[in-house]
Amino acid sequence: SKQTHLMDNIKTYAFQSFCIFALTVVLLTEHFSTHLLISAIIVLAVKVIIFPYLLSNTLKTLHIEDQFENIINIQFIFLAIGALTAFSFWIFPYEELGFLSPKTYHVIPLAIAIVFIGLLLMINRTKTISQILGFLVMENGISLAILFGAYSVSSVLEFWLAIYLLIGVLFM
Repeated sequence: SKQTHLMDNIKTYAFQSFCIFALTVVLLTEHFSTHLLISAIIVLAVKVIIFPYLLSNTLKTLHIEDQFENIINIQFIFLAIGALTAFSFWIFPYEELGFLSPKTYHVIPLAIAIVFIGLLLMINRTKTISQILGFLVMENGISLAILFGAYSVSSVLEFWLAIYLLIGVLFM
């Protein structure tokens, strides 16, 4: 059923968020900071557990089944995702990101690619739940870029709290 496809997308979002948590832990092992520790806890609690629970609960409560109406052909979307990912690595080559740790220098282009993919998902879907998933994917990319590109980690916490308030309003 189509609800199963939406549940798979929610699980994929939770896995993507868990990967961001894991990358935050890697960054935490290199540069310990209480702000990074709080960020890791926020990601694990909110993005991996709470948001997927709220989305899946919404699907079950409202008996949503017809949320996948693509505007653009799915084969074209896969090509566009590949092109956007390649473009992200092209605009942020390794030479420009040499200041980052060798463990994390690919994170910035991947974060930009995730933002592009989230935007593409939001544009391509016509139904609300699917667009919210696209927004959450885009937010994952933005928070990942800020986490690994910002020098002031406290601004990351402020950004996440503002985004979570916005997402909370969207859920309501």
